[in-house]
Amino acid sequence: MLWKLPVDPWVRVNFDAGFFVHLQATNVGVVDLGFQTVELKGDSAVLISKFNVVAIDRSTMSSIIWDVKRLVLGFEHFMFHHIKRGGNTVAHLLAREGFLRRRDVCGMEEGGGTNIDSGGSG
Repeated sequence: MLWKLPVDPWVRVNFDAGFFVHLQATNVGVVDLGFQTVELKGDSAVLISKFNVVAIDRSTMSSIIWDVKRLVLGFEHFMFHHIKRGGNTVAHLLAREGFLRRRDVCGMEEGGGTNIDSGGSG
C-alpha cells in the first residue's frame, strides 16, 4: 500500500470510529482545523457506505451517521473513501487512546513528524 499526498487544496483526514458494544459507548473523533476541502478516509466499509448514501439511515448507528453527515456540511468540498485497516493504524490507535483517556486525542503529521495532542485535562 503506497501513501500518496493529496492534491492541493485537498487535505486528508484518516478517522477511526470505535464501537464498544459491551460498554454501550461510542468514540468518534472529529477535528476542525479550518480546512475547507477534505478527503475523509476510514477502514469501516459499512460506515463509508452509509456516509455516501443519501437515504436516511435507520440502523443502530443512525445518530452517528446523522452527526457525521451534518458535520461535513461545514466543508466546502468533501469525500469519503474506504482504506484497508493497515493504512489506518494511527487513527485506530488514537481513537482507542481517546476512549481509554475519556478525552479527545488527535495526531497531525507534517514535515515527517507526528504530533499528538490529548485535548483538555482529565
